[in-house]
Amino acid sequence: MFTPLVALRSVLIVAFMAVECVKALPQPSEPPSVELLEAIPSPAELIRAAETGEFKVVPGPGLPSLESLNFTSRDLVVRALERIERSKEAQEDRERSSSFTKRYTPTCDWHQYLISMPNAWACHEYLHSIGSVTCAVPSSGSRFCHTVSGNADVAWYGRVNGVSYTQSSCANVANGGVWVLNNCILTAFPSIPVLNEGTNAAWGNENLIVEIRKF
Repeated sequence: MFTPLVALRSVLIVAFMAVECVKALPQPSEPPSVELLEAIPSPAELIRAAETGEFKVVPGPGLPSLESLNFTSRDLVVRALERIERSKEAQEDRERSSSFTKRYTPTCDWHQYLISMPNAWACHEYLHSIGSVTCAVPSSGSRFCHTVSGNADVAWYGRVNGVSYTQSSCANVANGGVWVLNNCILTAFPSIPVLNEGTNAAWGNENLIVEIRKF
């Protein structure tokens, strides 16, 4: 009985420290529902679903297809999962994201839908990979990427901020979204791979707001 108790105590300490580190941000008071947790696949299940076609990363209208880039949904899932594990790189992304001074204030929608962290990162990997390709946003908004799996699907949207049209490189859209991926996490429940929806400006363009939301 000693080992499980020690393990439980360690988990509680980690959870407490995580909450203390972000006490300036509002956090949900209850863990995600059982239904949501059952809908979130494990990394192995997500990779398998991408291999069988049950999970897909879908580019937005007018953006390059995965086939034209010689990518598969599985490639993007694997890269997304690897990025999640690289905590040092995530910290570097967070520092780069905060180095830009914008009038737009990033947001986390703590009381809205929860979305899959691996799915959100898979779209990031796609957008980052197409680099200098233009991600354009008219007044009606744009969808840059979404996932199709049937569970906890995610979309990356763009909307204008104070203008009728704007554009950025898709890499800068991806880099702007990193703030959401790193800051809208459920820090009170760090072992659960889900995010709250959120928004941030694209790198270097406060007129383009990146929204990462449930699809």
